[in-house]
Amino acid sequence: MPAGKKKAGIRKGSAAVAHPAAGWLPWVLILAGIAPFLHVLPYEFLYDDQLQILRNPWIRSWEHLGDFFTKDVWAFMETSSNYYRPLHMFFHHLGYQASGNEPHAYHGVSILLHALSTMLVGLIGLRLTGNRGVALAGGLLFALHPMHAESVAWIAAVTDPSCAVFYFAALYFYLRDQEQGRGRLLVGLSLACFLLALFSKEMAFTFPLVALLADRLLLGKLRVSRYLMLAGVFGLYALMRVHALSYFMHGEESFRIELPARLWSTVAVLGEYVLKLFVPHDINPFHVFRPAAGPLASEFLAGVAVLALAGAAAWLFRHNSSGLFLLGFILLTLLPVLNITGLGENVFADRYLYIPSLGAALILPVAARSVWECWGRRIPLSGTLAGMVLMVPILLLWGFQLLRATPIWRDELTFYRQTIQRSPDAIQIWTMLGRYHHNRRELDEAERCYRRALELWETDFVRNRRNLVTIESGLGSIRLQQNRYEEARDHYTRALQRAPGSFEVIGNLAAVYLMMNDLERSMEYNRKALELNPRSEVSYSNMAYIRLLQGRYDDALLMAQRALDIYPGHGEAYLIMGRAYASKGLFDRARQAIEAARRVDPSKEADAEAELKALESFKP
Repeated sequence: MPAGKKKAGIRKGSAAVAHPAAGWLPWVLILAGIAPFLHVLPYEFLYDDQLQILRNPWIRSWEHLGDFFTKDVWAFMETSSNYYRPLHMFFHHLGYQASGNEPHAYHGVSILLHALSTMLVGLIGLRLTGNRGVALAGGLLFALHPMHAESVAWIAAVTDPSCAVFYFAALYFYLRDQEQGRGRLLVGLSLACFLLALFSKEMAFTFPLVALLADRLLLGKLRVSRYLMLAGVFGLYALMRVHALSYFMHGEESFRIELPARLWSTVAVLGEYVLKLFVPHDINPFHVFRPAAGPLASEFLAGVAVLALAGAAAWLFRHNSSGLFLLGFILLTLLPVLNITGLGENVFADRYLYIPSLGAALILPVAARSVWECWGRRIPLSGTLAGMVLMVPILLLWGFQLLRATPIWRDELTFYRQTIQRSPDAIQIWTMLGRYHHNRRELDEAERCYRRALELWETDFVRNRRNLVTIESGLGSIRLQQNRYEEARDHYTRALQRAPGSFEVIGNLAAVYLMMNDLERSMEYNRKALELNPRSEVSYSNMAYIRLLQGRYDDALLMAQRALDIYPGHGEAYLIMGRAYASKGLFDRARQAIEAARRVDPSKEADAEAELKALESFKP
């Protein structure tokens, strides 16, 4: 090759630079991804885990594998959403096959996915820089990034590491194809991983844009054939999504915000996301959203400042295509979460940073190495070694922050209390804490939480109607347990006015009429609730109790069993079965059912003990 002539496609800092074999790097990074999260294995189910796992019959059998790919992720609850995530349910299914209703296998799946994502970050870094030191540092930073606490420690957030592992794999194979130009195998692997990433979470929508950016910056040319292939994969996914949901994306907005305020708020949100990637802070499972008041609002100005710094970094990296690509990667992968009115009540979430953090994790060692090579030549250390030394304080700090953050997800009570400490105005968390105390019959504390949530709802910006329904229903349930039936009925009636189609509220009214001994009206409301949601274990349990009171013991057993088929942890159904068996003279089976109630639902301990004593006196 003539002197001075460059090989086509090779640019400074590009994916096509020469690089050593990965060697030991993948194994070190896999261990680095596993080690910081081993202590979360015994953490309990909490929040959405209760529905997605404990009340989800689909994950219990291979028979429902096809449903994962042909139905909404919430279809097992007979409800609908914007979420078509087949691999979400598949990974929960793997967890169930390994440990049933015990949480450790589900956590193990998330940890393993995080470890594989960590490995891929290092391999992508190696492709981009050709430097094992930079790749190692980037992988370690990703493994220890404090903003990953929620995505890995919370079981329901498995969508983040599962999407990331396939997203990163698709990018890795795309870069290898870009460098080697082999075509079929690498392209096929990249496309397959892209499809699997789409099956995990909607964040994968951005991958074609990332591929285009990689070609433009790293290869120096565009490859239309590759984009057509990516479009074909996305088209296949879109057809499957529309088949499952009956639409591609439901456009309902959770709240309304004027265009200027939306602009100020979007800048503020983007700036905060970028800042958290490089300076992790305020780790919080639930951020309360309030719009930026105007162009002089502190949050908007802070966002502008952060984005200005990002622009300055882009200028500094203007001759380093890898650095520019990583900055572009961050911005592109944040695009889906900038639709602030379409994300629901939880507008800003730490877990949304899981995929974009690849960019931050690799930019920092690239920048450290570049800085050292420019200004640190007087000290006899290589740029790689010096860059690693500069990374050590960040790794120690991030590791410390991560270990402090993960215990937030240890158990339900810790989760609610620590979240409220961080976001004292989080209505949804106050209502969930109220329900937690309510389930444990701590009625005074439950009512205090519901009342606090009601006060906050009156002044909240995102006034989610579901929260108000939950509050009124919670207060009604407290009155029901206090035998104040008319007041309970009034609370439920107000809730039903807010949500006329709520099977939960209708089921609660059925419970009120049951306690008021109006069995016919109670049965009528239970039937209405089951028409709206055939998978309401509470309605079947109420109907079982009615049949028990009517002396129809076989029907009571049948209804109670249907409730348990839906949710095996419904202790009340076991208690009803115990009474029905005792009434039929089957005392051993009655004892077994009552003991099962105590085993699956610790809140039924006192009731189970009373039933066992009654059983002893009832036996001939």
